[in-house]
Amino acid sequence: MHTREAFCIVAMLLFITVIGEKSAYCQERGPSTAEERTKAVQFARDLEADPLGPNAKEERSWITVWLIQIPDITVKFCTALLGPRSDPQYSHWSDVSTQMLYSGSAFMIENPKKKNDQQAVYLAGLDGALKSYEALLKREPQARWPFVD
Repeated sequence: MHTREAFCIVAMLLFITVIGEKSAYCQERGPSTAEERTKAVQFARDLEADPLGPNAKEERSWITVWLIQIPDITVKFCTALLGPRSDPQYSHWSDVSTQMLYSGSAFMIENPKKKNDQQAVYLAGLDGALKSYEALLKREPQARWPFVD
């Protein structure tokens, strides 16, 4: 296994564990605010439309930390929905796969009555990841991911 691939897998597992556990971060603050939820939805939509945009790194960072810290939104996602990760050289794997998390959280915020409908959340997350992938290909046509195509 390549060092970079191993690092990515370990980082993703740690990220998922922290998100799943919500650890001590939840006790340090209260639920998300309306302003934060609006910002999270906007960032999720920005990343769907332009995953390589000038603010993409900062938006991903903010929404990731925010989801870890808040106790009232917990999003489950499964990268296997995008197929097996058989190409360790695919440079945008984490950008596209974590978009499921961001788009799923945006769906939960916009559809609070469906936040417990896990199938709908997964579907919204997958749809957001595919939108992100399509937008990515507009900027980098050579960045194809055969399974997702």
